[in-house]
Amino acid sequence: MSAFTASCRSLAAGTAALLCSLSASATPVTYSAWTVADITLGAGHYKHAEVHFSLTGDTNDLSAFDTGQLPDYQEGCGWQIQKGSVSVRIVAGGQTITAHLKPGQVSVAHDSCNLGAGFVGYFPDGLQPGYPLVIDGGSVPYSSGGGVAQGQPGFLAAPNFLGSNLIWSGHAWSCINFPPEQLWYDAFTSGASTAGLGKCGDPSAYPLHTDKGDLIVYQNLYYMPAPDPTVPPGEVLYDDYSGSLNDGFFAATLGAPAASGE
Repeated sequence: MSAFTASCRSLAAGTAALLCSLSASATPVTYSAWTVADITLGAGHYKHAEVHFSLTGDTNDLSAFDTGQLPDYQEGCGWQIQKGSVSVRIVAGGQTITAHLKPGQVSVAHDSCNLGAGFVGYFPDGLQPGYPLVIDGGSVPYSSGGGVAQGQPGFLAAPNFLGSNLIWSGHAWSCINFPPEQLWYDAFTSGASTAGLGKCGDPSAYPLHTDKGDLIVYQNLYYMPAPDPTVPPGEVLYDDYSGSLNDGFFAATLGAPAASGE
């Protein structure tokens, strides 16, 4: 099973509880992730645009999460922040557009058990841990929380990378139903139909609301290996790391953000 999978399951199930807040003094922090993608904002559609997401918040609002070892031997662990001001900046065709997301739609998380970090969205049907923009693999660091679920005896939080200045690179995802092979794998192993499974879902059904209209990000650069001989080539996005041909960056910057001039 591919990396970042445990995070998807655990966060979607709501097990990333806000129980372990930092005791350090408050420090302003800005988290950002950026890549090149197709994006729709309001009535405008921008191809091959530079897409920059940012969340400005405070390190006192960081919290740890850990699922412990799940029945499939996977685990999700790391730190997250669910409070802050979120915006997106689009650079395309000689113009720059900045929009501010309405509260409660997006948080930032780093799953250090599965080498993933970025901006994850909350929707009526649950959390989408691969959308609107996450980075996995590459230089995103790994560390284990020890296999003990948060709130249980012996729990030890993973190192809090999100509380320091950093910049990581890796494979960029804007993927509904991430990781895309998981639903296919679950259906395949249970003998159910796999028709229509194994790829990212349609993001148009998951708009993020901003002060400049609805925002939709498209995952459009794929590599589709078929390691299982029963699967036709190009039908299933099997692996997080090789599944996306797009690259991107994730960063944290401590201190008050510079004025944007807008």
